[in-house]
Order: sequence, then C-alpha cells, then structure tokens
Amino acid sequence: MEIKILNNVSTKEKFAMVSMIVSGIAIVVIAIGAVFLNNKSLSENLKEMKKQVYVWDNYSIIQANLVENFEDPKQASIIGHLILFHNLFWSSEPYMEYIEKNYKQAEKMGGKSIKVLHRFLEKDGYYETNIAGGYSILTIINPEDIEIDFTSKPYKFKVNGKLKVKRNNDYIIKSLVASGTVRLNKETDSNYKGWYIEDYVVEEFKKIKTLKYNEL
Repeated sequence: MEIKILNNVSTKEKFAMVSMIVSGIAIVVIAIGAVFLNNKSLSENLKEMKKQVYVWDNYSIIQANLVENFEDPKQASIIGHLILFHNLFWSSEPYMEYIEKNYKQAEKMGGKSIKVLHRFLEKDGYYETNIAGGYSILTIINPEDIEIDFTSKPYKFKVNGKLKVKRNNDYIIKSLVASGTVRLNKETDSNYKGWYIEDYVVEEFKKIKTLKYNEL
C-alpha cells in the first residue's frame, strides 16, 4: 500500500513537471510570435512612413503625394522642396501682401537666380496685372512632373508643371517648364530641409487653354 502511494506521488510529480515544461515552452513560443508580429507590423508602418513627406505651406503642414519608389534616398526630400518652392513663388492671390509674404519664404530656398527672376517679373508688371485682374493662381505640380539627375553634383532638375489662373468664372491654364540645380545647404528655420536652388530658369510659360467654370 505504501509503495502504491509513493508511485502515485511520483507519477503526479512527473506529470506536474511535464506540464510546467510544456507551459514554459508555450509561453516562449507565444512571446517570440508576438515579437515577430510586432516587428513585422512596425516594419510595414515604417515602409508606409517612408512614402510620406510633409512640407510647410502657408504656415500649415501638408503631406506631399509622392511616387512609391525613389531612385535615390534624397529624391523624396528634393521633390518636397521643389514643390513647396514653386507653390510659394508662383501661387498667388490678388493682394500684394500675400505675394510678398510668399516670395520672402521662396527666396530663402534658393540663390541669386530666383531674385533676378522676381525683379524681372516686377518690372514686367506681372504682379500688378494679376492684382488688377483679380487673379487667383494655383500651381499644379505632381511628383512625377519632376525629373532629377543624380549623376553629378549639384543635381540638375526639370519641372513640368501648370498654373491654373482663376479669372471671374473662367480658368486659364498655363504651362510652366523650369529647370535648375539643387544642392545641400545649411539647414535654417526658413529652409529646414537644407536644399538650395540655383541657376533657376523658366523655359516655357504660356497659355494652353481657357476653361469655363462648368467645363471643370
């Protein structure tokens, strides 16, 4: 009788030990699985974040829509810089205060060629005409409209964009083709990306078509 009791105790101890080992293994497997899934989710989130670039536009942070894959890690940053610059320089409302505020931001994003173009447009009456006509101008540039050559420094770029000019109930669509170079410069509060535009040239600036409001 005593031997049977001891055998029963031994069997119970073995069963308890096996149960503990199995439970321990299960806990480890579950923990490893949780870490793997968490890392996978984090990796996917990082991939999505890499596709997003946020830019400063008229005192608001906006997300730039970018192409999915980039030829160079710097491409997304440069594209965001160029889109923001063109919006600040070319988008306009018929108020001189608005135009001057945007230009002050735009001129800090590049060099002498930007200032030369601005003075030319002033002397040519470009801004006065827009104000007198009550024109609201929207710059339309998508990431795929920008070409960047990374084979040599400074990087050459070309922008094929459009301007949508609202005049009363009509819209005038103009082509805007510009080129230049971009290089990395010291980051500042007004140019936090640090890219700097030089040799900026407008190659084409002309009316394409006029649309009525109901044709949009």
